[in-house]
Amino acid sequence: MKFKSGQISMFIIIALLIFILVTFLFFVGNKKEFKEIKNTNVNEIKSNLNYCFEKSYYSALYNIAYHGGKFDKNDKVINTPENLLNFTNRSYYFYSINENLSLPSLEDLEYNFERGISYNFDDCLSKLKKYNLEYDPTEMRIQIDFRENNEIKIEGNLDILVNSTDSKTSFKSFVYTDSESNFLKMYKMAKEIAQKQVQFVPNSCVSCLTEIKRKYKFGLFVEELASKYSTTTIYTIIPENSGYKDSKIFMFALFNNMEVNK
Repeated sequence: MKFKSGQISMFIIIALLIFILVTFLFFVGNKKEFKEIKNTNVNEIKSNLNYCFEKSYYSALYNIAYHGGKFDKNDKVINTPENLLNFTNRSYYFYSINENLSLPSLEDLEYNFERGISYNFDDCLSKLKKYNLEYDPTEMRIQIDFRENNEIKIEGNLDILVNSTDSKTSFKSFVYTDSESNFLKMYKMAKEIAQKQVQFVPNSCVSCLTEIKRKYKFGLFVEELASKYSTTTIYTIIPENSGYKDSKIFMFALFNNMEVNK
């Protein structure tokens, strides 16, 4: 059977169209699959960045609570809860020296949270090397919202660029709300203890402590470090259903120079 040249041309055109159609469908299918893989990677990066932000907040929170409201990045004792009873080398926030109160304000707490979260977030991001992150840690901005219901809302802003072989993705805003730590309640209790105790210098008011404990429904551990002429009283506030070695404790100290009080 012989084919005319027109028929042959028609077959060639049809075959070419089929080839183009198959190639197009294959390309679209692979592109969709690549896009899904890419989105999965972006979600993974976003999840890890959010984890870093949350972890940075809690690391700062525990450090600040151990020091009565101050962030101390040099205090390595906080990383070993079994050593919490070792008072000798701890950096305390003294809420009073004799009758003189020096209580941290909410603005002081905000400043220390900003320092702590920024420091910890940079440290956490530096461990995510596989994502090729680009950012300037000095551009980190933290906003703290201490709420009346004792919740703490933290918002962080930092431009983070993720470089990959195929694209660039950026992240900027991070938000977390802490409704479980009781940090603000412990802070309020610490201030009330200090305000009461300075009224009885050079003595202390045990009944006042009992009353305050009952009011806040927290445990309280009191330790005195006495020398010949001075006494440092260390207070550790312990939430309910928590042990002394728990990371959610709050510590501060009062100092009394007995020579001044003679």
